[in-house]
Amino acid sequence: MKVKREQLEFLKKFRYIVENEEYRKLKNVPRHGSTNTYAHSVRVAMMAYRLAKKWNMDAESAGKIGLLHDFCMIDYHMMTVQVMMEDALLSIMEEDGMRIRRNRIFT
Repeated sequence: MKVKREQLEFLKKFRYIVENEEYRKLKNVPRHGSTNTYAHSVRVAMMAYRLAKKWNMDAESAGKIGLLHDFCMIDYHMMTVQVMMEDALLSIMEEDGMRIRRNRIFT
């Protein structure tokens, strides 16, 4: 498989998210019938990152938003999925230098 320079740049920049143990559990969460939430979110993030760079916008924020955009798309009746995704989000935010306190984010 041939990997483009831009894909390598993306993977280096967001490695701490895409390789995060909790985030990788999203591979077990179905999305759109033919894929999983992990693969879908990575594709969305790569497209957002590429377009933001092209349009001279904040590509780093676009990539993060793409990777994390489906955390709000949860069936809250499935508590195990909800807890799993919340744990993944908290883990990623902590790695990104944010402190979490009772549903509030402090940088």
